[in-house]
Amino acid sequence: HGSFNKHIAFSKVLDRGPGWLLVYQRLKLPVISNRDYTLRVTWGKRADGSRWLRFSTAAKRGPGPQRGYVRVNKHRGSWLLVSRPHGRTFARYQVSIHLGGWVPGWMARSGTKKELPKLFVGLRRLVELPPGKRSAKQ
Repeated sequence: HGSFNKHIAFSKVLDRGPGWLLVYQRLKLPVISNRDYTLRVTWGKRADGSRWLRFSTAAKRGPGPQRGYVRVNKHRGSWLLVSRPHGRTFARYQVSIHLGGWVPGWMARSGTKKELPKLFVGLRRLVELPPGKRSAKQ
């Protein structure tokens, strides 16, 4: 999400294999302290042709907590992409994150409500680019 999520300040692939990545990310957030975490990301294709992606924290696999960042110990979610007629795709995104430290629930929910529509817009713009115009950072 780094190319269209303004809160991802740093993202680095630490390791990779067939169907998986280990990614370290830092978040720069308004009002509250910055956060960091390491995610294990897996993906695949179902028998019906739909595609899935899952991610969850993998704190013991990445760098230790960084000075000036609050460690996120619970961040997991998934994408499901199902082809529909006329070149359309059904997309379902689910996420659960505990930001660590003390963050009022209303503040976390408010930020999520504002950012989720931007996530879908950014993803749509990315997939509409011709393959040669997409960069590795996207």
